[in-house]
Amino acid sequence: MNKKTKVFVALAVALLIPAASYAAIVGGSENYRVPADTIINENLYAAGSTLSISGKIFGDLLLAGGNIRVDGTVSKDAALAGGTIDVSGRVEDDLRVAGGTITLQSSVGGDAVIAGGTITLTSGSVVSGDVIIAGGQVTLDGTANKDVTVRGGELLINGTINGDVSFKGGHLTLGKTAVIKGNLSYSSETAATIESGAKVFGKTEFTKQTRAAHENRRNVFSQIFGIIFIIKLLVSLAVVSVGFWLFKKVVIRVSEEGEARFMHSVGFGFVFLIIAPIFSIVLLVSILGSLLGVFSIFLYILFLMSAKIMAGILLGGLLMKFQSKTVPQTPVTWQAAYVGTIILNLLWFIPIVGPLVGCVLFLASLGAIVRIAWVNRMRVR
Repeated sequence: MNKKTKVFVALAVALLIPAASYAAIVGGSENYRVPADTIINENLYAAGSTLSISGKIFGDLLLAGGNIRVDGTVSKDAALAGGTIDVSGRVEDDLRVAGGTITLQSSVGGDAVIAGGTITLTSGSVVSGDVIIAGGQVTLDGTANKDVTVRGGELLINGTINGDVSFKGGHLTLGKTAVIKGNLSYSSETAATIESGAKVFGKTEFTKQTRAAHENRRNVFSQIFGIIFIIKLLVSLAVVSVGFWLFKKVVIRVSEEGEARFMHSVGFGFVFLIIAPIFSIVLLVSILGSLLGVFSIFLYILFLMSAKIMAGILLGGLLMKFQSKTVPQTPVTWQAAYVGTIILNLLWFIPIVGPLVGCVLFLASLGAIVRIAWVNRMRVR
């Protein structure tokens, strides 16, 4: 298996691990946290908006979320998928990461396979195995004890590579502290920038990219974009799963409200979207209402985040309603929520129409959430 194939096979394995969630702790919430004094003696699989793992995991770790931070110890493999990912704790076996902005600050006992937009291996990072990266902007300031393979846009090396380096992409820069003890092989549109002090102990081979090679690079970026889309979709599905698991009754009620009073909910959501921040600002500038202003802003953000999640679930409920219009209506199921979430993510690829449909569903979900919250408040009073 060549290294290019290995990149995408490894990433596929990393993203498909949830299907094998046996003999493990499965967790999830909006903000999921494992404190530093916690020890987990089995695999941990978790999803949520923000995940922070500071404890010791004596098993595999699988996380999917928006913001992920791992500063604890993982005794086996770690597979992470999300938007912003920071790994500052030791991973004693292989590390597989896919996301938008990725930072590795610690040691990895095995291989590191990483795909993302901006990728940084800081000066404190040490990878004992191979490093395989597909990314837009890649910075290697740490140490790799074996070979390094990078595909993508820009690569900056300031660290120590004890094996060979292979690069195909836009431009390569070797900083003044760069040390490559093996061979350097790279293919790009221009020759590498090699600063004074940089050292390559093996052979250096440069291949100037042709038009076909340029098209190849575009294909790599397309593959990276595809991976990021899959990550976004998987994170959305994970959050929907957590929502159904923790707040099933609330999710069903919001979906039913949005389905029954769709246009009313869209209007209510639009009004809330515009008026609520103005009301919060007015409270903030008043002395007596400043605390209420902070609380209302927090509530506003919470409602927006919930509506974003509910938009796909509402679409699934509407599809169920359309399909079963000749039979008694049933509450939205998790299967329908999954289908709606997948369709909503795909709709964004359709110019104008896709974003418009997404915005309408978002407003309808927001309106349904606000109306239910308002009705509940009136009942309490």
